[in-house]
Amino acid sequence: MNYLEESNVPLSKWARSHFTRCRYNIMTTNGAESINAVMKEPREYPIIALLEAMQAKVSEWFNNRHNVMASINTSCTPLTPITENIIRKRFNKALEMNVKQLNRFEHEVTSKGNDVIVDFGQRQCSCHVFDLDKLP
Repeated sequence: MNYLEESNVPLSKWARSHFTRCRYNIMTTNGAESINAVMKEPREYPIIALLEAMQAKVSEWFNNRHNVMASINTSCTPLTPITENIIRKRFNKALEMNVKQLNRFEHEVTSKGNDVIVDFGQRQCSCHVFDLDKLP
């Protein structure tokens, strides 16, 4: 970590909290490394065979995700299963919090001695959790 702090690399390049755009819950920007790991053996194939292996793998991923989404009752929620899980966990935590309405949009939320202001009009929270992943 010291090498990052001592270098001239701006915080926005390596600290999620200082990234100026929306990254949601994406924790890596290097998709090529993921593909490399999956294509370890096919990388040694001739180019046409490599491209066919890549196309087969991507088709498999899309098919798997399609089957998962097809099995979900979307009339209940328009969210993906991962997002739904995150929101369920947060809902259960929220049941333990005290909420005081300050005005039409702002609420004070207290939990274990921490006070934060949630502004539904601006879609902001003083804890900055929403600012990072854009999930309530």
